[in-house]
Amino acid sequence: MTEATEKKPVRRPRRNAQVSIPVYQREMVLNSHQAQRIIQRGFRRTARALYSIDVILRIIGDADEATQVEEMITNLINEEYKAIQQEKSRLEKIIKDNGIDMLPEYTHPEKITLPISSPQSSRFVAIIQELDELMRLIDTLWLNHIMTNSQRGKGTWRWQTRILGLGRRIVNIEMRARKAARTSGKGEAVDKELGASESKADVAESGTDADKNAKKDETAAA
Repeated sequence: MTEATEKKPVRRPRRNAQVSIPVYQREMVLNSHQAQRIIQRGFRRTARALYSIDVILRIIGDADEATQVEEMITNLINEEYKAIQQEKSRLEKIIKDNGIDMLPEYTHPEKITLPISSPQSSRFVAIIQELDELMRLIDTLWLNHIMTNSQRGKGTWRWQTRILGLGRRIVNIEMRARKAARTSGKGEAVDKELGASESKADVAESGTDADKNAKKDETAAA
């Protein structure tokens, strides 16, 4: 008799395996139409770009370049955050000087949950929350006849467009980082971890729908 040869199980590599990443869910309530619109039109793509940038720079492996890009993004976000803070302080003073002691409620606030997968995504969400508060101050002045319809329309459109523009600048940084990865011969590694098809779809989305929506807003505010 011959002994049966024990067969060892053959492990086959998983195809299209999803990469498990750390994430937490952040709950918030947004009152203004402008803040809600930014979530609908810009947050998903911007948050993904911020995460992708971290991954791409890690794969490229250039510490100096990674630091420069990180500082660039931090400065962009901090610049907009500071600008909103300054405008809020200015409007709060006008409200106080006019003896207004009540802020409006909103008819359709939205309770949302956002996935946070990078430190910069958390900062971008903070900017949206600050914008929501700024819109409330503008509406307060408008409802109390201190700000005209035209002033309100131009003000809300200007700040909404600034934050959407920040998101587009971040997406452009990600696109340049992907190009640098391909140039250095590491494009395949980036596509494997982030997903080539998904990135192409997002790039197409950022270059079409986002721009079209911004133009629609600009036309409506004119």
